Amino acid sequence: IFIMHNLYLPISGFLISFLVSMIFFTKQRVKNSETKIYKYLVFISLLESLIASLIVLISINYDNYSLSYVLNKIDYILIISWLFMLYAYILYISISNFKKIVIGSSIVHLLFMIIVVFSDLTLINENGVINTAGFTAVFGLIVCVLYLILIIFVITTVYVKNKEHNLNKKHIP
Repeated sequence: IFIMHNLYLPISGFLISFLVSMIFFTKQRVKNSETKIYKYLVFISLLESLIASLIVLISINYDNYSLSYVLNKIDYILIISWLFMLYAYILYISISNFKKIVIGSSIVHLLFMIIVVFSDLTLINENGVINTAGFTAVFGLIVCVLYLILIIFVITTVYVKNKEHNLNKKHIP
């Protein structure tokens, strides 16, 4: 039985990501580090929303545990990578020597991805509920919260150090 309500959010996310990608990749862009980081953010967002949609479709229609398991691992890696790229973007627009920090953070990020690949993940697909549990799910959540805290810390530090409180306009959505 195909249950459509599980697909509303993933498909909507994919369509929005697809539109943003089409707009971004069809226009000429300035070639700098900021645009390059943003390009990765857009690409990861598109890929993650596609994987999320595939996970729901496969879980509902095919009940293929092995494929769902691999796709969920990839999804966790993409979510963590998207937040890492957002962190790198915030560092780029906030700190002049961001490359040293990003290189060190990249090594830690690689370690995070290795932990996600080799850690335990339990798939839940019961009564129309599709979810994950296990160390990968908990670790992924912790890493995401860590990146969000780092982003808030960088923005707050830049704001506090700036005596005139003229926050970079790129920090404001």
